[in-house]
Amino acid sequence: MFDIIQFYQDHKVDYYLGGKNVMEGWVNINCPFCDDQSNHLGVFIRRPRKIKCWRCGEHNLPELLSYFSDKNIKYLYKEYKAEGEEEIVHQKKEKPVIPIEKIRKEFEENCTRASNEIYANYLRKRNFRPAEIFRDWKVQGGTQMGEYRYRLMIPVYHNGEIVSFQARDITGKQDPKYITCHGTNIKNYLYGLDYVQRDRVIITEGVTDVWRLGKGIAIATFGIEYVSKQIELIVKKDFKYVTVFFDSEPQAQRAASKLINHLELFGIHSTNFIMGDERDPADLSEEEAEEVISKIK
Repeated sequence: MFDIIQFYQDHKVDYYLGGKNVMEGWVNINCPFCDDQSNHLGVFIRRPRKIKCWRCGEHNLPELLSYFSDKNIKYLYKEYKAEGEEEIVHQKKEKPVIPIEKIRKEFEENCTRASNEIYANYLRKRNFRPAEIFRDWKVQGGTQMGEYRYRLMIPVYHNGEIVSFQARDITGKQDPKYITCHGTNIKNYLYGLDYVQRDRVIITEGVTDVWRLGKGIAIATFGIEYVSKQIELIVKKDFKYVTVFFDSEPQAQRAASKLINHLELFGIHSTNFIMGDERDPADLSEEEAEEVISKIK
């Protein structure tokens, strides 16, 4: 196992084993790849190949080591006691496309048949109305055992068909926070797009942001990074006005500006909305969300 903590110490990298944005068993630093200032880049200590910045996405160990050291990667693995060389080359495999019927089956089989009360309590703590979330967004609780235990099962629809789903941890202890349906590329879609019938829309980062702002009002790109397929979907929907509402951190705002510039190329009038504090849209109260929507309109 690669001793990432010793590596950080030797290279005078400030690291955090607890506190804001640090999950148990991880060591976090300010991400060097996105000018992060809030310890968003985490390395799973027992398996250092697992590296993720919650702002700019996944990275690999050689990429991280090369940022802080000019030494040969194999030498660093030897110096910091890596076991084997399987971690040095870590290529991503192309995700297979699976049939809609299989996605639907996997979703249904992994939803609980028991009470949703623990999931309802989680939603209440976040100031959502559980009955509305379950009804309007077809959200369910995960099964009592297995991969989706203690996760909200959130289906993603496109043209009326379930094309993927996210499973969101409700304990604050599971890693990763979100699991996406295996074999699907969720970035090919926009959460909530099916329900928007107006010529304007608010674009947010995540599903809970959409829940807060309302069905038919907002959509989500599943993170601050967007892909050309999502731009294509926005253009095809023939929106005249778009408001990008990401959180206020610098990395998110750079992504928002990039998205706005991209949409403007297609003649879509696009603006940015920034909160005066560090909260996400999902953290707003219902009254605050209504006020934001009234300003954007």
